[in-house]
Amino acid sequence: MRFVPLVVHSRYQPLLDAMKEFGYCDRMIYDTKRVILLVQDAPDERTDDFFLRIRQQNSQFKNRFFDLVQNFEQTGSLNLTPSFRRKPNGSSSKLIGEFKELMDYFDKKSIENCYCPSKIRTVKGPGAVFLLYLQNQGINTLKNFDNQAVINAFVSNHEGFYMDYIVKFLNTCSDYYTEKTTCNAIIDFFNYKSHRSKVTEILTEEESDKIMKVLVDNESNLSCEERAVGLIFFFTGLRQCDVQKLTLSDVDWNRSTISVIQSKTKRPVSVPLRPVVGNAIYTYLISERPTTSSLSLFLTPNKWNMPLTKAYLRKVCNKIYDLANVRMESGRRGFHLFRHNIAIRLLEQDVDMSIISSALGHESPKSVEQYLGVTHKKLKECALSIDKYPLNNSIYGE
Repeated sequence: MRFVPLVVHSRYQPLLDAMKEFGYCDRMIYDTKRVILLVQDAPDERTDDFFLRIRQQNSQFKNRFFDLVQNFEQTGSLNLTPSFRRKPNGSSSKLIGEFKELMDYFDKKSIENCYCPSKIRTVKGPGAVFLLYLQNQGINTLKNFDNQAVINAFVSNHEGFYMDYIVKFLNTCSDYYTEKTTCNAIIDFFNYKSHRSKVTEILTEEESDKIMKVLVDNESNLSCEERAVGLIFFFTGLRQCDVQKLTLSDVDWNRSTISVIQSKTKRPVSVPLRPVVGNAIYTYLISERPTTSSLSLFLTPNKWNMPLTKAYLRKVCNKIYDLANVRMESGRRGFHLFRHNIAIRLLEQDVDMSIISSALGHESPKSVEQYLGVTHKKLKECALSIDKYPLNNSIYGE
């Protein structure tokens, strides 16, 4: 990203250099410069009231930038916390000794655990910055960590969700130490719990039936392509990114399967081609798909050499929900709910989690566990009977 050059007084250069050292991105450094320009030539004394007034007059800037400049102006302090947005290679290359070996161990375990490339990037980056921060504080091992230094790096960070990634990094590397509690001690030191409580949203049985009725009804005002795309999502559970890149050769008509290399995990997955899905694809191919050199199975209308776009799929998805009269006022929509729906229905039919995981192309069967908390049948199985504890009828009301 290119920015308009900004010239600030040289006295602020130590602050900007420190931000760069601690991994703050160019955008954040640029916005800090813009705040400095509001302050540097002001004749007023740098009091709390002065900064409060500046903040109120320039509310488009986030408080974090004012905090940095105010702290530097009033105390001259460079007590920055690391920014965990830093890309992993920049921080990893500066690590030495045990911390460098720890990063190499993370790479090894990532391969063994079959982490997808995106997960490696999002976890490794914050982990590297965390270790670099400790190293810059003179700490070169996690065996005897300094409580205050870890607090500064781990807790004072404004972007709290990066703590999740550091925890994942430490969990992945926990076997590096013979003392199993070394990494766990840092996590337990904060009595860490993820700040995110993710609830998997699903379609109700009624909503699912309405959507399926629209998809299989040839009179439902869907084009052949829209119907075929919707049926693939509904009956295969493929991710949107994988449906977008489907090619003509991915459909094996002889074996009745759809096979694709997943974008997220880079693993191959093969799903059954149900007759209703196969018929819809065939109808689209012979009656609606234009003659073109493109190998993509589905093409964006009016852009016949372009695979499906996210915008077009979002339009198709909303059209299907509208025709089914599902979630018209509120509630999450999306093709990904079809994927959740498949997992829930298979769980309720007591299909083994490893089979469900394989069918959906998950990295690990543990990925299916997120659905256990939203299937009523499984929740009922966890409930304890109260037959042994007779209750007065008045408890249930009249």
